[in-house]
Amino acid sequence: MRPVFAALALLALSACGSQVLSAAQTERLERDGVDLVLVYLVEIPGYALAEQSLGVIGEDGFGASYTDGGGRVAHLRVERGAYTDELCAGPFTDAPSDAPVTCVRDDVGWYRASNGRHEYIAVSGDHRLSLNAPLDDPDRAVLGRALAEAEDRFGDKARFGSPPPVRLSDPSPTSPAPRGDLPTIGDGAPVHPSGPGG
Repeated sequence: MRPVFAALALLALSACGSQVLSAAQTERLERDGVDLVLVYLVEIPGYALAEQSLGVIGEDGFGASYTDGGGRVAHLRVERGAYTDELCAGPFTDAPSDAPVTCVRDDVGWYRASNGRHEYIAVSGDHRLSLNAPLDDPDRAVLGRALAEAEDRFGDKARFGSPPPVRLSDPSPTSPAPRGDLPTIGDGAPVHPSGPGG
């Protein structure tokens, strides 16, 4: 079953432009504890995926780095959890805690800049994606577009924002399937008629 799954994952990941994760890389990520649902790839003009950087972030998140060949590095992180304006105003990783932070929201998500770097953070379902790069290249528009067009391992565009609310007229997504063996009277225990021999 695992070789079949790995082959399917390889085929799906090939949908993200020229960046392809091999079956061995996919298996290693899963072995290291990465939830493959959190594996996304981005396309940043002038940058290439640094394959040795692929790894687990936190308990089951995913991280990858992209390099431009001239010393610039961009970091993609995908982790479970929400994101808030308060977090946006907080300090950057690997930056002095007193470094000023610019934080604004737009159509992509939260945009932050501090200490010579900038990043976009966006929410997709129950997890958040962040793309962090040097402030001078790529510029804000390119960085935002790269994150907005992030593709998950199935080649789908990231579904940013909150899911639509379930209306009362909608069927409940957790309604149980009809069983047919539950009595309409009594304590509701399943009916198990005894056969020959008890």
